[in-house]
Amino acid sequence: MELQENSPSITKPGYHRPALIAGALCALFTGIVYVVPLLSCACFVWGIAFGLLASYMMSRAHPAMSALQATGVGALSGLYSGLIVGGVSCIMLLLRGGAGASFRENIPTYLQMYEEMLGSEQVTYEQLEEIRVTLEHWTSSGYITLGIPLVIILGYPLLFALFGTIGGAIGGSIFGKEDGGTEEA
Repeated sequence: MELQENSPSITKPGYHRPALIAGALCALFTGIVYVVPLLSCACFVWGIAFGLLASYMMSRAHPAMSALQATGVGALSGLYSGLIVGGVSCIMLLLRGGAGASFRENIPTYLQMYEEMLGSEQVTYEQLEEIRVTLEHWTSSGYITLGIPLVIILGYPLLFALFGTIGGAIGGSIFGKEDGGTEEA
């Protein structure tokens, strides 16, 4: 596949602008889940929609854009939004005292839920105390403190890039040229 003069390339600045704009908007819309938690199940929709938007914006700037390039700009949009959302989530987590602190605050609630699930006559005090000690040790070690931010930093960009790729592919099939940007005479 040959690239035309006006065709976008990953090394040209025009390729990143639509991806960055759509990625930032996706991250902004993803922040809505902190206000309306019920919408958290629709975060993937934002990734797809803004991957589609990035491919649309790119097709307006580069009419010779191929479907593959639209898919790439959608993936890049998702990557940018995942990096923004992951970074902001980690900062918010640190401001709240870290993942371990948040988990430790809820240990009494977890123990109460465990006791209610099994029935109070089946659970001994020693068993509950053993669970409490294990949970406190687990949360004070680095597993949760470092593990959850690591999952956020790596997981969000990959997940959003996947959904952005889907949106970009949809946009590529709508806005892209099938022959890689060459016009037939």
